Amino acid sequence: MDTSLCPAEWPHDSPDTVMSTPEAHATMQRHLGCSVAECGRKRAAWDVLVDGGRILEQRPAPRGGELNEPSRGSEGV
Repeated sequence: MDTSLCPAEWPHDSPDTVMSTPEAHATMQRHLGCSVAECGRKRAAWDVLVDGGRILEQRPAPRGGELNEPSRGSEGV
């Protein structure tokens, strides 16, 4: 996200107060195209929803998108 094109204090900044759960849901919908890592407002909404048990925070997948399973055809090698 190129924030250089956004006006100062555009709604991607972290809010000054804690959001309610409904506000966090609405924020997540409004900021679908934003990254949690780059958008302070989406990060704040994410945190509210994780803390409230509405989202289970996931660990990133291992490199290459593979699950921790043995590769096929490696048996007996």
